[in-house]
Amino acid sequence: MTDEIDRAADEAERYLSEALRQRKPEAPGPTGRCLFCDEIAGDTQRFCDAECRDMWDRDQKRGRR
Repeated sequence: MTDEIDRAADEAERYLSEALRQRKPEAPGPTGRCLFCDEIAGDTQRFCDAECRDMWDRDQKRGRR
């Protein structure tokens, strides 16, 4: 029984490792400009405000941009 459990755990770990390796970043890093409307944002910010962040996220989920 232990062998089956060990094999299942190994297989689950391989699947998880592969999924983590293949995942895409959530969004590009900060560029100093809003990723949605291209307005100036802070050097450490990706969006100028929460509304642009939410609209960018919505468009990404719909496969637009």
